[in-house]
Amino acid sequence: MAELLADDYGLLGLFLAAMLAASVLPFPVEAVVPLLVAHGQSAAGIVVAGTLGGYVGSLINYALAAGGGLWWRERHPDRTARLDRMHTWFDRWGSPVLVLAWLPIVGELLTLVAGVARVRLGVFSFWTILGRALRMLALVHLSFLVW
Repeated sequence: MAELLADDYGLLGLFLAAMLAASVLPFPVEAVVPLLVAHGQSAAGIVVAGTLGGYVGSLINYALAAGGGLWWRERHPDRTARLDRMHTWFDRWGSPVLVLAWLPIVGELLTLVAGVARVRLGVFSFWTILGRALRMLALVHLSFLVW
């Protein structure tokens, strides 16, 4: 699958892979980046496509959780303690933890919690994009070392 995305779709394939990897669907974007480096794609293009794809996937999680949290509160007002704990946890640690949104499993949970906690979209975007960009920079750098 990674080879198909890299060979046939190039940077668009990376965007799609990063979007899937950032959503609740697991996808190994780490397999696509080295293939694109080997095919001679520009480092800047890889970083931009991977960062934007990861951000869009995270934004989908955020939006689903924001709507889902509101839906849950409306239908189960007596059972919102878990949502309140998530919000308190996020307030305690702050939005900068979103820089870790690129981590497998943990990252998806962070973006979901941010949505439930209704973190301001600008703040969410800044930290999430920063984390995704750092991840892509690291993947590109490691791929260039290997190739």
